[in-house]
Amino acid sequence: MVDTLLSAREENTECIVLSSHQIDDVNRLADEVAIIHSGKLLVHSSIDDLLECTKRVEAVLLDGRLPERPLPQTVWQNVDRRNWSMTVHPFDKTMLAALHSENPISSARIIDLGVEQIFKDMIRGATSACCAR
Repeated sequence: MVDTLLSAREENTECIVLSSHQIDDVNRLADEVAIIHSGKLLVHSSIDDLLECTKRVEAVLLDGRLPERPLPQTVWQNVDRRNWSMTVHPFDKTMLAALHSENPISSARIIDLGVEQIFKDMIRGATSACCAR
């Protein structure tokens, strides 16, 4: 089936809607991706834009401190002792200044993510937001 879809894609004559949890297939076949959770559209974007605009920020918290203000675009976050991880969409490098000025962190770095990790983090973030009500 994947070979048939790849050949149709190469001919560039068809619009194909594919629903799959097989992220490797999505990467190979899709130009655009939509992530839907519980009937809610979380993101719709070209794969290139999704990869460019979604980043993981790994920050190190000062001893004994907790985050005070996550970035408004944070779709998922986790605090494990001094390590604060957050997935941000859309991300802009200028956000790091705000993160440093509004939180007790000693350092932060930006990490590129793949489509599968973005998918997982968006679903985790949507699930935790649904449960927090």
